[in-house]
Amino acid sequence: MPELTVQDRGAVAVHLGLRDWRRASGLSHLSYHVRDEHGVTVAQHEAMIPRRGASTAKLLTADAALRVLGAGHRFRLELVSDGDALFLRGCHPWVQVPDLRLLTATVHSDAGDLLLDDSRYPSFCLPDGWAPEDVPLNVQPVTPINLREYFGHDPAAAVAEAIAGLLTARGHATRWKGRGLSHGQVVAHVDSPPLLDVAVECLQSSHNVMAEILGRETALSIGLPPSFDSMQATLVDRLEVDTAGVLLMDACGLASQNRVRTDVLTSVLHGWLDDRARPTVPLPIAGVTGTLSAVNGWFQRDPEARLRGYVMAKSGTHHDCLGLAGYTFAPDQPLRVFAILIDGLPGPSPHPAVRRQIEAFVHHVALGQR
Repeated sequence: MPELTVQDRGAVAVHLGLRDWRRASGLSHLSYHVRDEHGVTVAQHEAMIPRRGASTAKLLTADAALRVLGAGHRFRLELVSDGDALFLRGCHPWVQVPDLRLLTATVHSDAGDLLLDDSRYPSFCLPDGWAPEDVPLNVQPVTPINLREYFGHDPAAAVAEAIAGLLTARGHATRWKGRGLSHGQVVAHVDSPPLLDVAVECLQSSHNVMAEILGRETALSIGLPPSFDSMQATLVDRLEVDTAGVLLMDACGLASQNRVRTDVLTSVLHGWLDDRARPTVPLPIAGVTGTLSAVNGWFQRDPEARLRGYVMAKSGTHHDCLGLAGYTFAPDQPLRVFAILIDGLPGPSPHPAVRRQIEAFVHHVALGQR
C-alpha cells in the first residue's frame, strides 16, 4: 500500500475526527460536507439530504447575482423631473446618508414636490413561510430601494421622506406626496457600490431585504418577474451541480419551506476560490466581523476561540435550525471548505449548546485532529 501524503493524512484525520465528533454530539437531523482546496470531498454525512438552512441560503443568492450581473455591476437611484414634480425611482439595495446628500445636491429650488415610483417590483404581500411577527424586525417589506439602517414597514417611502426632508432643509418647497409613475428627465442620480461590495455587506450583516433585492434584480436580468415565485428558477435551477431537493421560496432564507444541501453550499463556496485557493468573497470572520463577531457569541470559548480570525463563514439561525458554511485556514493547515446544517431543533433560537457543537465541528475541520 502506498504511503499517505501529508495532505491525505490530514484528510483522514478530519474524516475520523468528525466521525467521532458526530457520535459523541448526540445530534440528529444533521448534515455536513467538507472539501479540500481542490474541491475533493474530505468528509461528509448525509450531505445530499435537504435541510433548513436559514440564512446560509444567502450564499446561493449572492452566487447567482455575481454570476449573472457581474461583480462590477452597480444599481442606480434617480431623481426625475417632469417640470412640475420630482420622482424618485430605480433600484438601490444599500442607500446610506451620503447617497441622499449627493442625490439632492444639484436639485433646483423650484423642482416641486416629490413622488415615489417603486413600481419596479409588485406590491409586497407577506409570502407563505414568513411569519407576520418577522415583519418589520427581522425583515422589512421588499421594495427596490432599501435604506441600510431601517426597521419599519416601507423602506422605499423612508428614503423618499428623507430626500424630501433634505431638500426642505436646503430651502426647497418640497413635500413628499406619495406614490406615482415617473416620467420626465433625469436631474440627479447616485450609483450603488459595485455588486461585490453589496454582496459582501449582505453576507456580513445577513441583511434580509438586501438579499431579496439581489434575488429580484437577478431575476429581472434573466427575464423573470421580480417576485418570490421566481426565486427557485433564479437561484437554484441555474446552478451547474445536482440540486435535487434544494428549494428556495425566497432569497434571504427566512421561508419555512426552504431546503438546502451541504454539498451544494460547499460547491458554491469552492467556486469562489481564486486560482491560488483564496476566497474572493469575504465572509464574516469568526469572532471578529459581521454575524460571527464577538457580540453574537461565536468562537468565544477555548479551544475553539483559538480559531478566531482563521475561519470565514456564513451562519444561518432560525427557530428550529442552525447552520454554518465557509472556509477554515488555520496556520500550517490547508484551506478547507465546509458546511454543516442541523434542523429539527426544539425550543427557540439561538441554541447556544448547539452552537458550541458546531464550533467543535469547525475545530476538527480546521486542525484535522481526533
